[in-house]
Amino acid sequence: MCGIAGLIDPHHAGTAIVQSMLERLRHRGPDGENVVELSGHATFGHRRLAIVGLGETGRQPMRHGTLVITYNGEIYNHAELRARLEREGLCRTWHGSSDTEVLLAAIAAWGLETTLRRADGMFAFALWDEGDASLTLVRDRMGEKPLYFGWLGDAFAFASELTAFASLPGWHPRLDQGVAVDFLRHGFVSGSPSLVKGIYRLPPGTIMRLSPADMTTRPVDAAALDRMQRTYWRLSDVATEEAPFPEPIVRPAEALESLLGQAVRSRMTADVPVGAFLSGGVDSSLVTALMQASSPVQVHTFCIGFTDARFDESAHALAVARHLGTEHTEFRVRAQDALEVACELPLLLDEPIADASQIPTLLLARMARSKVTVALSGDGADELFAGYGRYRAIVDMWGQVGGLPVGPRRWMTGALHGFAGKAGVGGRAARWASRAEAVSLGTMRKAFVGADTRFHLKGDAGRSTTVRGLSPQRQVMLADQQDFLPDDILQKVDRATMRYGLESRTPFLDHRVVSFSWKLPDQALPLNGPSKPLLRDILRRYVPDDLIDRPKQGFDVPMCDWLRGPLGAWTDAAIGAPCLDAIEGVDAQHVRRMWRDHSMGRADFSRELWPVALLTAWMQAHGVDP
Repeated sequence: MCGIAGLIDPHHAGTAIVQSMLERLRHRGPDGENVVELSGHATFGHRRLAIVGLGETGRQPMRHGTLVITYNGEIYNHAELRARLEREGLCRTWHGSSDTEVLLAAIAAWGLETTLRRADGMFAFALWDEGDASLTLVRDRMGEKPLYFGWLGDAFAFASELTAFASLPGWHPRLDQGVAVDFLRHGFVSGSPSLVKGIYRLPPGTIMRLSPADMTTRPVDAAALDRMQRTYWRLSDVATEEAPFPEPIVRPAEALESLLGQAVRSRMTADVPVGAFLSGGVDSSLVTALMQASSPVQVHTFCIGFTDARFDESAHALAVARHLGTEHTEFRVRAQDALEVACELPLLLDEPIADASQIPTLLLARMARSKVTVALSGDGADELFAGYGRYRAIVDMWGQVGGLPVGPRRWMTGALHGFAGKAGVGGRAARWASRAEAVSLGTMRKAFVGADTRFHLKGDAGRSTTVRGLSPQRQVMLADQQDFLPDDILQKVDRATMRYGLESRTPFLDHRVVSFSWKLPDQALPLNGPSKPLLRDILRRYVPDDLIDRPKQGFDVPMCDWLRGPLGAWTDAAIGAPCLDAIEGVDAQHVRRMWRDHSMGRADFSRELWPVALLTAWMQAHGVDP
């Protein structure tokens, strides 16, 4: 796991600039730095977090013939790929044991797309071909690892995080107003455009190839940008191919346990200490149980606790850890801890994520890094196996409006958007409206404007698509897997863990597990009763029922109280910032009235106010102009 950066610029010597970009990514790779100048005015840089192949033979950027790679990620089946290359007589001489060397050799031998189809991993990388001076950017299937890119004049740059672009000559970031409004409504940035105008995020499962001419000319529109990209793996294709599955799966719990066991074991492979995040919920408990079953020694587990019992799962985590026999560490969050992290968030995050659990996730990552370098998590299980309570609410909504003509359906979803935004900012209801809209209208995030809101969504900022033949439940789950999972959950975890040089691995997002989840009939993913029954059935083989059969709690925080208490002064300054008045589509005075009502205890607007405060504080911290 690492931080990568690169620059193709005919007017500036790249080494010093890329070194400065890497300095801004130091937290992603504390174990070393390297910069190389290439043909065609290209410069590649790499910050290393050593996980596999710790010696100098794993150093990047790495060369193989005319190919040079700078790579962030892990190929979990690199040993299998290495053995296959040897069997086929394509590579018999190796310099070390790193997965980077195997990835590069496989691309040279089999070609890029064949290698990507055979690789099991999470990654974002840049590939330079000195034969034709072309650049190729690649991102993993589910979007676990980030990759940003953009043009500044006739120069082209890429990096693991948006903050690295601040090292580029002539950098004057401007807010993309449409993306900002979408962020305020939904709580995360979705799709390719970033919050900074002109800087983009490579979509999951995508290859982007640029010729020398492409690197010197900014695309005139989204269609021109799309022509440079092609997908090698698409979630909607998986949904089409795997669901509805024509025949019932024989013993689905056993089949899934086998797949998950393989995914967990492959993600435990490392030359450094490995642990697990354990909240006490079904997902993390199952990952931990499978880890401990495969480990000859105690697995390190880590948990966050709160003094407020409404949000505290630490007792459940401790009970699971004791039963499984893990070496367990707990950190209890104080209000002062929340204040310190929240005040640092605008600088810590290259793009804001209005998921309040970002705060305890950062604290959890910091604690885990003191003992391990890799931590496995249960992320992705809720999206794959229908773990969210909101799924039932949205499907019930569709049951009430699905039979109506298009006009009334459009009015009802528009009214819900208006309700969500009437106070001047969006919230959970807006995301539910978008999900219902995806089900009922086959599109996401249209420009519905309620009578009392000044939100104006500009185009379709999301990546969600619908697939014919899927049930309403599956349409909603597909939408979450396409944007909420990569753009909120996975981005939150990547930024929190990499801030402290910790690698997070997600067994549930193994592409074979994802494919299996789409083979299951809806009856295996019921929206009534206890959630994720299939995962519960597997977990019962490792822990007793009383540690499983309890309501889902979620990784939430007492944000309402925090905003009125320890975060009050910080929030007041953020919402009072002049840049809020310059964000199009936001009634700043209405927002400030909401803040007064909230701070005086007359209402709870924490879900609406937190994204606003985070956005304005982020703009000020990074010098982003409206």
